[in-house]
Amino acid sequence: MFHVYHHDVNPAFFPTKSENDLYQYGIYRQMWAEGLATYVSQHLNPGTTEATALFSNQLATLPPVQLQQLACFVEQHFDSRSATDADLLFDGGQHPPGLPARGGYLIGYLVARDLGMSHTLAELADMSGELLENALRTRVQNLCLSPAKNA
Repeated sequence: MFHVYHHDVNPAFFPTKSENDLYQYGIYRQMWAEGLATYVSQHLNPGTTEATALFSNQLATLPPVQLQQLACFVEQHFDSRSATDADLLFDGGQHPPGLPARGGYLIGYLVARDLGMSHTLAELADMSGELLENALRTRVQNLCLSPAKNA
């Protein structure tokens, strides 16, 4: 449901009709759409665990070293417009070597959770453009540099 709302309130962010096609404008867009939806889902359903929100106990309990590797993979492919790269981060059947499937959801969720400390859900849904891109890039870089922040 949040994806529908997000499309309605922030059409500037969605040059395509489906969040599954956002990688065509940079992996970071799909990461944001999916991570924000995961964060909002957990936020609006008190008591929901990260594992439930992410549909993955493996992602929710990812060791700090693998989280750092995953964040660095996202950072390296942040601007990628490749369907192959998107599949490695968002497809349940594919994944980067040594990392779990659907890792883009986790990184997007962590970025949204961080931004959620200083923004309302409505403000998060309304974010777009260069300000959003820079905020996402900075947070992904921080995750890549410091696995202990999320341990």
